[in-house]
This record gives sequence, structure tokens and C-alpha cells, in this order.
Amino acid sequence: MLGRMRYVDGHRYYTVSEVAAATGVSPQTVRDWERLGRVAAARSAGGHRLFSEEGLRTVSDEAARRRRRRTSGKEPDIAAANWELASTGARLRAAREDHQLSQAELAAKAGISRSVLSAIERGIYGPSVLVFSRIAETLGIPMSLLAPARPTGQYLMKASQRPETLLGKGIRWLELAGPGHSMAPAVLLAAPGADSGGFVTLARENFITVIEGVLQFRLPDPGDWFSLESGDGLVLAPGQTHSWRNPSRDTTARAVWIEQLAATDPKRQPGEVPPGEQRGGTGS
Repeated sequence: MLGRMRYVDGHRYYTVSEVAAATGVSPQTVRDWERLGRVAAARSAGGHRLFSEEGLRTVSDEAARRRRRRTSGKEPDIAAANWELASTGARLRAAREDHQLSQAELAAKAGISRSVLSAIERGIYGPSVLVFSRIAETLGIPMSLLAPARPTGQYLMKASQRPETLLGKGIRWLELAGPGHSMAPAVLLAAPGADSGGFVTLARENFITVIEGVLQFRLPDPGDWFSLESGDGLVLAPGQTHSWRNPSRDTTARAVWIEQLAATDPKRQPGEVPPGEQRGGTGS
């Protein structure tokens, strides 16, 4: 049974303990899911997590998916997810330091808060797609160069070798090729309810095709959401502002996402800017 409903600014909320008891999981599990972006919580004036009726339904759905995964033997390892978050944070910090920027400088250039950048670098939670893309564009590098290290100029990449980056809201980015090529293909895995975190602007041309589930995209003009289903493809022109989301409540969306890069020299090291290409992106 849920406890007494709490009201904040006229909206009703439950505590972590009440939500955990109602959905049959531990309070720590609910906290882990919220930190990993699988469920969303508001914050009280004192910083405590509070869940709305919709938040309660989201936790209930995640608990049901967890039970199904356990039955099938596919329950993800929270410890492994924590390691991936720490690894992502370390790579972002290394890229920032490689460009000789302080946290305050990079945060200001990318249009994010220093506290958010600090939390990401410390592995407290994964960056949203919006923040991840802003950091990459500010540093003047494709997002693929913020993925785990892999051999430059590698032509064959086996499935077991694919570098993986864990972002916020249950979003995973699987690289399909090493650097040193004119394109950066990857597989995007978006958990139910995951989204880009707002409008994203990428400096380079991108092609997306959905291979499982549905992804909805929105462009500023005309501004209405449209769906990409399995087999559908979309080309985003350089500088095209867009946002996306997975509208499903129980299905992970999978899409092949290919970013077109500038012509590259196979000998160029990751992070090195080709002649004639200036650092810095739109950051918007």
C-alpha cells in the first residue's frame, strides 16, 4: 500500500520508499534506475526524490521489464553500468584536458553548467545526447572520438570488439568502425521513453535507419513529430537542428546512425583536426 500522498505546487508525489514498496523493488534499485535515466523523479526543496503518478507507472513498467529479463536470464549488471559511466566520464575529461580547457571553460563554451559536466566526468550519471553532442561539437570532434579507444584505420570490426558508450536515459551508442575513415557508423539503442534531451544540432551530415522499434523525430520546421519505423531512413543535413524520442513504453529502439566526416588521412590521430578544418561547433 502507498503512504500518504504529498503535494508540491499542487502536484501529487510519492517518496522513493513508497514507490519501491508499491513496485516490489528495493529503494536503492529505484535510485539506481533514476541515476541511469531509466525512470524520472522530481526533487523536493530538500533534494529528496519524489515520483508523480506517471513516475510511479514508469517505475512499475521498469520493474515488470526487470522481471521479464530475469526470467529470460538477460538482467543487466548495475555494476557494469556504473563502470561504463565512469569510463565515459574519464574519456570526456581526457578530451577536455587534451584541448587544454578547464571544466568551467568547456561548460561555458558548450552551454551547460559546470556542475553537470563535473558529475558526468565523475561517473555519477551519463550525459544526455544533447550534452554529449554539444561537448563533441565544442571540441571540434565527432561524437565517435569520445567513444572507447579502438585501432585507427581498422577496416574490420567484429561484434565482440565494438566500443560502447553509455549515455543518460538508458541510451547506448555502439561504434561499428574505428577512426581514420570518412564516416562514423554506429548503432543507437534507445530504451523505452528515452530521448535526445532537447534539440540537437550536428555540424556534419547524418543518416539514420531504424532496424527495430520506432524512433520519432522532430525538426523546428514544421515542428511536428514524425515516426521512423523499421526500414525507414532519414538524412539530416549539416547543421540541421532536430530532436528524437522512443515513444514506446516497453520496446528498445535500435537504429543504425552514420555520421559523415570530413575527408580524413588514415594516419591522422584521433582528435587531430584535418588541414583547413577549424575547431568549434554550433553548440546549439
